[in-house]
Amino acid sequence: MSHPPAIGPYRVLRQLGEGGMGVVYLAEDPAGKQLALKVPTPMLLLEPTYVRRLYREALAAAQIDHPGIARIFDVQQDRDRYYLVMAYITGRTLAETLDGGRRYSIPDSLALVSALARIVQVAHDAGIIHRDLKPGNIMLAPDGEPIVMDFGMARSINATDSLLTPTGAVAGTPGYMAPEQITADPADIGPACDIYALGVLLYELLTNSVPFSGNLATLLGSIVADPPTPLRRHLPDLPPALESACLKAMEKEPAKRYRSALEFAQTLDSLNAPA
Repeated sequence: MSHPPAIGPYRVLRQLGEGGMGVVYLAEDPAGKQLALKVPTPMLLLEPTYVRRLYREALAAAQIDHPGIARIFDVQQDRDRYYLVMAYITGRTLAETLDGGRRYSIPDSLALVSALARIVQVAHDAGIIHRDLKPGNIMLAPDGEPIVMDFGMARSINATDSLLTPTGAVAGTPGYMAPEQITADPADIGPACDIYALGVLLYELLTNSVPFSGNLATLLGSIVADPPTPLRRHLPDLPPALESACLKAMEKEPAKRYRSALEFAQTLDSLNAPA
């Protein structure tokens, strides 16, 4: 897998991953410290408004200092290329863990999503929404505690500009996107889209499946218009209150979801409390 020998003052060691929003490299600074560099795909940088927003909101996310959030240190420019300088987190992602066959019990599922919701609340309190929460963006520390990554493509809660990238794509990962992210109305985008994604994560941990699937057109249409398959069809013995909590997080209308990620976490904690 080819990669540039250097980006700015950083020596590139290898490519860590690639997605629709950019490429992430493992690099080291002149002192030998390993870091992750995220370089947005060139098409995203064609629109000056998008570049300004990327720079502004990545710097805002960089102000968040929390052990559950992978730190962004800076946004830098190398000639015509912008890139994010981020902490390099070792371990396995939740996606890798699930793909490796790990199945979470109901108590462990509730505990993990509750921890994630509390981390997300920290970002929301700082005025930042993630808008791409998914197993691949969640690293698991050796003690099992989650670390949320990729806040570099986050968005200000108060932003009112278009959610479309310069290529016309909607930012996010389809299976975890809230309906309002698909309709791409900036006025509807807020913390509730992260709460929706947390609901999808809980659904997936409990049932070993995502609530909607199919080709892209079918998937997006289902997220906007169709109810998810009830969890108790997958798990007949699942407590009804837990099913209701998960489905409330995935309500089509943002106002019908939990008022905050913290409220969702507190609900999950109460459902996970010893009888």
